[in-house]
Amino acid sequence: PFDFEITDFITGQSLYDLSAKENITPYVQALGTTLAQIHATTTSGFGRLAGNRGAYSQWSDYFFTNLTPHLSFLLDANVVNPPTHKLITRIFTQHRHLIVCPSPRLLHGDVANHNAILSSNQIVLIDWEDAISGDPLYDVAFYVTGVYLNRPWLKAFLAGYQQVAPAPVKFNLLFWLYFLRAALVKAIIRYRTTPSRGPLPDYAGRIAFAIDKIHTGVYTL
Repeated sequence: PFDFEITDFITGQSLYDLSAKENITPYVQALGTTLAQIHATTTSGFGRLAGNRGAYSQWSDYFFTNLTPHLSFLLDANVVNPPTHKLITRIFTQHRHLIVCPSPRLLHGDVANHNAILSSNQIVLIDWEDAISGDPLYDVAFYVTGVYLNRPWLKAFLAGYQQVAPAPVKFNLLFWLYFLRAALVKAIIRYRTTPSRGPLPDYAGRIAFAIDKIHTGVYTL
């Protein structure tokens, strides 16, 4: 294990652990539904929460926090090269006006199979230290960065989410901007906190995948 969390009130196994033993596709669908239910919780402000209020007055102000140092770190770590570094900076600069959220909601901030526990036939999300107030689509894109190559999981997650969500998930330009930002965040966390923990996921591939979607305008998955 690379990390641990003590849980006082639930028992069970994470979807990450279960995936090595059985087909978790139905549980991934239940995770989508659980996340949509969480997103029904309204908040105010944006970013890290104090109570039910985020610290920033604009979603974009939080969204772009630390983008420059993040890109510099990934450049030094050879996750991105100098042309890609410049390209990502240009993409976010050109599309900054799209990063708006008229109705902020409670976001988990780190939706992943290792944070989803199957407990008493229900999916419970743990590890809320990255919870924020913002656009629910960002949480969806964050999870999709981890499963976009697994079509059954992706389809199941979206089906579960859209059973409850007020509108279907659209793979539009905004989604891919969120996907790209989430991919950068994930790479930063992994390289900073656990540099020696076995082979690293293909973060450069995820980043390149998002850039291709944005550049070609072919937004479908």
